[in-house]
Amino acid sequence: MVKRIENIITLDLLACFLVLGLFFQSCFPTIKTMLNIICIIIGIVVLYFEYYNFKFSKKIYLINISVLVATIINHFLIGNLSLSYAIKFVFQYFPLAYYFAMKQKKNLVNWLITGLVILLIVEISWILSPDNYILFDDLSRNYVSIFLLIVIFVYLKTANPNKITFPINIIIPFLYLFLSIHAIGRGGILSGILYLALASLYVYKTNGNVKKFVIKRKKQLMYGCLIFFILFFVIFRNQIFNLFFSRFVDSTAQNSNIGRMNVYTTYFQMAFSNVKYLLFGVPYNEISRRLSFITGNLHCSYLQLHACFGIFGVIFVIYSLYRTITYITKKKDYYNLIFLIVFLFRILTDFAICGFVTDFIMLYYIILPMVARKDRNEKRVTIKSSISKL
Repeated sequence: MVKRIENIITLDLLACFLVLGLFFQSCFPTIKTMLNIICIIIGIVVLYFEYYNFKFSKKIYLINISVLVATIINHFLIGNLSLSYAIKFVFQYFPLAYYFAMKQKKNLVNWLITGLVILLIVEISWILSPDNYILFDDLSRNYVSIFLLIVIFVYLKTANPNKITFPINIIIPFLYLFLSIHAIGRGGILSGILYLALASLYVYKTNGNVKKFVIKRKKQLMYGCLIFFILFFVIFRNQIFNLFFSRFVDSTAQNSNIGRMNVYTTYFQMAFSNVKYLLFGVPYNEISRRLSFITGNLHCSYLQLHACFGIFGVIFVIYSLYRTITYITKKKDYYNLIFLIVFLFRILTDFAICGFVTDFIMLYYIILPMVARKDRNEKRVTIKSSISKL
C-alpha cells in the first residue's frame, strides 16, 4: 500500500492538480473561493516537498518577502491589490514556478493529460459559447490563445524543447495560430503569426534538409503561400470583417483598439501627473471615474504590473527578464527563447499577470537564472522521499 501511494502521489502530479486548480479558478468564478482554498492546500504541500528536497536560496526568500511587502504597500496606498494576492503568490504561483525551474525529471504523461484537459475545456467552452464572444462566464475569446500558451508551456517544460525536432516544432505554433484564428482573437492571431515565423526561422537555420528544400522550392512555396492567403480571405471575408476588423473601429467599447488606446493614454496621463501614482501605480477606481468601463482590467499586462507593483516592480521584472534572456541565450535554448518572446508579446494587450493563472509562467522566467545556479537532484520526488528527510 505504501509503495502504491509512493508511485501515484508524486510532486509533479500535485503540480498538475495545482495548474488545473488555477485554470479552473479563471474559468469558473462562481466556485473560485472553494478552488482557491483547495489550491492553497495543494500549494503548501508542493512547497513543503520542494523545500525539503531542494532547499531555497536567499534570493528566493527575498522575492517572496518583497512581493508580500509590495502587496501591503499597494493595498494601503493605492488599493489595487488585496492581501489575499500575497497568499496566492506564495502558495500557488511560486510553487509552480519553482517546480518548472528545477532540473528534476518530470512525468510527460501527467502533463500531456493536464494539457489536453485544459485544451478540451477551452475549445468546448468556445464552441458552445452562445454569443460567439464570451469564453466561460466572463472572459473574452482573446483568452483562448492565453490558455493555449499554458498548454504549450507545460509541454515544452516537460518534453525538453531542445529534443523537439521537425516537424513538431512547426506543428505546435501552427496549431496555436490555427486555434487563435478559429477563436478570432486578435492578440492570439498576431502572436501566432510571430510564433510561426520565429519557429520557421529556427527550423530553417538549424535543419539542413529543410534549408535545402526551401532554397530549391523557394518560388513554389512563395506562390503557394500567396494562393493560400487569397483563398482564405475570399472564403472567410465576411467573418474577417464582421468579427475581426469591426472591433478595431468601435471607440465606445473597451475591447476595441480605439477603446484600448483610450485606456492606455488615460493611464499614462494619470501616472505622469502624480508622483505617487508614478511610483506605486494608478488606482483602478481613479481610472474608472474617467473610463466607466474599466473595473480592474487595463487590457495590458505591463500596465497591470505597474498598477500593482509600481515603477520599482516594473524595473525589477525588466532586469530579471534581461538576465533570463541572457541565460537562455548562453544555453542556446532557442525554442524556449522563442516561447518567451511570444508570451511577452501576447500579454501586451490583455490582463494575464498580477492575479491571473499565467502569473506562474512569468514568475518562472523571473526566477529561472536564480534556480539554475544550484546543482539539484534529478531523481523523482515522492511523499516517501520527502518524509524520510524529516
